[in-house]
Amino acid sequence: MHKKAAFIFWLTLTLYVITLLFASYVGVYLTYVAIPIIVISGLIMMLAKPTMKHEKEPSRAASVVYETSKTASALLDDLSSRMDEVARSLEKFNMKTQLIRERTQEQKAEIRRLEASKVTPEIELRHATDTTEKHRHQSEIDKINKNIHTIKEQIRLIEKQCEIEIHQSQG
Repeated sequence: MHKKAAFIFWLTLTLYVITLLFASYVGVYLTYVAIPIIVISGLIMMLAKPTMKHEKEPSRAASVVYETSKTASALLDDLSSRMDEVARSLEKFNMKTQLIRERTQEQKAEIRRLEASKVTPEIELRHATDTTEKHRHQSEIDKINKNIHTIKEQIRLIEKQCEIEIHQSQG
């Protein structure tokens, strides 16, 4: 138990310190996971440290260490299963995001094209002096905005379909 705890302790501590040193941003979730693992495995490592004298009957401290190590092992197993759940959830999210990105690529390109075509009428509207000219530019802008809104609604529909498709494929 001491060797396993020591391995987990040093590996987690090393990776955590390396991440802190070299990552430009470290999320709080990493800290929420790494620090408890370091503390728990460090305690187990200290408590399960092999002693030089060999006793015939286990001492009270040995039984406490044994119970603590069992509890810590169960906690680490639980943590591992929860991390697996998080990984599956993130995988599902990534699949959905990739699918949405692929299926909405044309719509987003069309929105960018419409936004670019809206610039000229907006500039002309600002500099128009005649009321009829202003109304004409404003109606052109409104038409473009309506088209953008329609495309955004299509994108939302595609996002819903992708989410349903991923949910059904994951079971």
